[in-house]
Amino acid sequence: MNFKEAGVGAGATVDVTTTATFSFVLGCINGGSNHPKASNKTAFSNTVSKSEPFTASAGGNVIASETLNAPSMGTILSNLICPPGQTTTLLSAAWTNLSVTDTTNGITVNVPGTWTVF
Repeated sequence: MNFKEAGVGAGATVDVTTTATFSFVLGCINGGSNHPKASNKTAFSNTVSKSEPFTASAGGNVIASETLNAPSMGTILSNLICPPGQTTTLLSAAWTNLSVTDTTNGITVNVPGTWTVF
């Protein structure tokens, strides 16, 4: 996520926290590449965040970027155990509820939308 915060004062340090919800759907796929109609499909979500200090330029602007990492594939796939002969498969994934907060000055910007990974 790229962002700019203006007017914080030349050389000022601001602490910024970026937060988002990563949602995913898992299913069990059989040897014929089919998803059997059963209760072995489930959705999960996980909120991730990252905090970093940033220093403003001589013009009083913070222009920066933060990267939020999704949970590892192993962590995601561990949320559903499939019966023998079926494979736990990630069916969809998306980011929502993105926000950027300057915790030093108490300013939050919520970014609307959903970003589908695939």
